[in-house]
Amino acid sequence: MSTDSNEETNQNESSANAPVFSTRIGSISAKIFKNASNGKTFYNTKIIGQYQDEKGDWKDKTSYSQMELLAVLEVGERAKKFLARLQPK
Repeated sequence: MSTDSNEETNQNESSANAPVFSTRIGSISAKIFKNASNGKTFYNTKIIGQYQDEKGDWKDKTSYSQMELLAVLEVGERAKKFLARLQPK
């Protein structure tokens, strides 16, 4: 598993369609998006992997090798911790 890129960011919530949180380990990232419906706010998390195809174009993927699963678990845990901080105490 590659952990050469280990980033975590909180974004300005006013940006349309921008994630409010993102984190990355290697080619695996988690992004959290804020949504509202019927006067209620909720958050969705998207976990994706990226790879380059034979033409060199970047593509998203949602299935992972055994080695990538550790990164999936870690970015998921980071997302979970971010969401826990948003919960009222």
